[in-house]
Amino acid sequence: MDEFEQDIDKYYKIKYLIVKIKWAQSGSGNRHVINYREFKNADNGTDTVIFAGNDLPCFSIRIHKTGEAVLESVTRRKDCFVDDHDNSKDLVRAAFQLAKNKGAKSLEISDNSFIQCPEKVMLGDLYFLTTGKTWYESIIPLKSNKMALIEKFRELVKSNTWSSVYSKLIIYNPSLKDYNFDFDTDANKVGSAMEILSELKKSRDHCKFFSENMNELLLSSGITTMCNFTWSASL
Repeated sequence: MDEFEQDIDKYYKIKYLIVKIKWAQSGSGNRHVINYREFKNADNGTDTVIFAGNDLPCFSIRIHKTGEAVLESVTRRKDCFVDDHDNSKDLVRAAFQLAKNKGAKSLEISDNSFIQCPEKVMLGDLYFLTTGKTWYESIIPLKSNKMALIEKFRELVKSNTWSSVYSKLIIYNPSLKDYNFDFDTDANKVGSAMEILSELKKSRDHCKFFSENMNELLLSSGITTMCNFTWSASL
């Protein structure tokens, strides 16, 4: 059992109670409990659909008869877990373990995750530019059928210099010439683009900056959006 599996096994064991609405328990003691409801497909009985959360679904999973599952949505709210725990990554971990315990062999994810703060920022793109991984990749091991292209993009964001990215960025958006990018990083150093964008992510106005300039940042970095890729995890 690898480290990730040990972590899941420790924190996200699923316990079933004999009630009309089933419950999923992610851990014990001071760990977190989440409700889920399970439905069979009314048309042909081959799909199982699971909604987790109290009233509105905090995540939904569709499990096909073939053993392939799809994580169809993840929505963080304070009332997702019984104890009001509101960590988005824990929602994904719980979904992963629940699909596995339901007999799924793989879990497919379309990376449309975003934050609203209040501007909308796609998490996959934000994480990839600032860490070299998508948001989902930072939670569970994932693969894609376009892994060679993704690895090429990963190498670019890890090696891009800020001077190179910035020179292209201000062509797309000349107003950024007056933006304060005053960080204590050598702009010509390999990997400096990811370092500066990572520091920028910590700043107070990062949400506005990334929401307004994400397309230009991706173009200037030589990559496309991560939202175009479908990912899968083996269970």
